[in-house]
Amino acid sequence: MMLKNVILITIDCLRPDHLNCYGYKRITSPFISSLARTGWIFTNFFANSSYTCASIASMITSTYPFDYGEYLEFSTPARLSKKRLLLSEVLKKYGYSTAFFHDNPYLSPIFGYNRGFDVCIDFGRKVLSSIRSKRRFLNLMFKNKKIQDLLWKIKDFVLLIDWFIRGKPIRTDAETILREAYKWSRKASRPFFLWMHLMDTHIPYSPKHEVLKQFGISKLRAAMILYKQIFRKNISKEEVRLVKLLYDSQIYQIDQALAKYLPKMVNHDFEDTYIIITADHGEEFFENGRIGHSGVLTDTLLRVPLIICGGLKRIVLHS
Repeated sequence: MMLKNVILITIDCLRPDHLNCYGYKRITSPFISSLARTGWIFTNFFANSSYTCASIASMITSTYPFDYGEYLEFSTPARLSKKRLLLSEVLKKYGYSTAFFHDNPYLSPIFGYNRGFDVCIDFGRKVLSSIRSKRRFLNLMFKNKKIQDLLWKIKDFVLLIDWFIRGKPIRTDAETILREAYKWSRKASRPFFLWMHLMDTHIPYSPKHEVLKQFGISKLRAAMILYKQIFRKNISKEEVRLVKLLYDSQIYQIDQALAKYLPKMVNHDFEDTYIIITADHGEEFFENGRIGHSGVLTDTLLRVPLIICGGLKRIVLHS
């Protein structure tokens, strides 16, 4: 029996009720929906937690979040227990080539998520190292914490301006991650296991300027929301409609990147590959008096999409 490739795509903060294949009316995910039509779509699937650290640890090891007493935060830098066997380690034993591409600090090799992977590309690692270096520099040069905080806010403001003028995303976008993963897939021996964790749908939302136009969002209004998200300013209930629109535009941005690269990763032949699309948790838009996600357990945070397709000779795709 020939082993099939496995592509796992986890999308941070993705709610199923904002995907077209789950009945959402605004066009956000035509390509993902075309995958769902050819495979299995699960409508009652739940994450094991409402935030990344616990949810992904559970998902990728088939264990409960706190089975081994770990709390995978930077304040308590525990690593994944060796007793937790990662999916990558299992597949590696069966002869799979393995790779992981992401830009989430909570999935960093610091916590052991590189185990079982031939290649682990952490797009945020250089940024994280740079942040730590800058913090040390600020601590040496400026003993006054207020000055440190001010300089840190200036740095964040520069990122916002860079997005506003040049359209540079605040976080590594899906297209960048998928492009690099595609390059790896062309060279990898078969079968392969490829895991990509995409962050476009995590605040702060910084879609491409052309996507803003497609969704009828002015760059100035988007910048105002982005400013509030970066600097943790209160977002009013009246602004939630725009926040949802920005969130939807980020889903669309991911969908278009998947449409561009996913078929090429498998040579337009899905017979030898299984594709799994899911999320670590959802997102709240004032359904329970909050916006974003946290350690609380609600349906909007725990209910996530699960789409499995592939292993078929022909799939009709739409972008």
